[in-house]
Amino acid sequence: MRFRTLGYAACVLGITGCAKPLPSILDVNVNKLSEEEAVLIVSAGAEETCTSFSSAFVIKESIKRASLSESIGVYQLNNSFLESDFEGEYAKVYSTVMKPGKYDLWIYSQNPFFEFEEPTFTQPFEIKGGEVTYIGEINADGCNSMHITVKDRRERDLNHIRTYTPSLNINKVVYKPAMIRLQ
Repeated sequence: MRFRTLGYAACVLGITGCAKPLPSILDVNVNKLSEEEAVLIVSAGAEETCTSFSSAFVIKESIKRASLSESIGVYQLNNSFLESDFEGEYAKVYSTVMKPGKYDLWIYSQNPFFEFEEPTFTQPFEIKGGEVTYIGEINADGCNSMHITVKDRRERDLNHIRTYTPSLNINKVVYKPAMIRLQ
C-alpha cells in the first residue's frame, strides 16, 4: 500500500512539474552564458483567471510533436491559484535556461472535455547560444474562448526580472516576439 501511495505521489509531482524544476535565470551567470546555453524570458498573462479548467502554454522543440512528454516546460496562462507578479493585472514572468535551437509554443487545456485540433499556435523561433531572449507576453482572453495574442511587455517584464537578477543588462536582451501561426 505504501509503495502505491509513493508511486501515485511521484506521478502527480511529475505531471505538475514539481519533480524537476526547470533551471531559471537564477541558475546561470547571465553575463557569461556559454554557447551551449541560452535563457528564454516569456510572460503569461490573462484578461481573466480561471479556478477550474485553466490553460497553459507549452514550449517544445519545433521538430517534435505537441505532447507533454516531449516538451520543455508548462507555463500557466490563467490559473487563479498562481499569484501574479504584478498588482492590478494577472501576469507571471518566467525565465528558462535552454539549449540553443528552434522552438514553438502550443496551448494545453486542462479541461478534460476540450481538446485543440492543432495545439501549436506560434511559428518556430530560434534561441541562440550565449543570449538572453525575450519573446513577449503570451496572453489569453478567457477561460473558454482561449484567444491567444502576443504582447510586447518588455519594459515591465525585464524590469521585474532585474529585481532578482540585477546584473542583467536589459539592453543586451534580444527581443524576438513570438509570431502567431496563420491557420
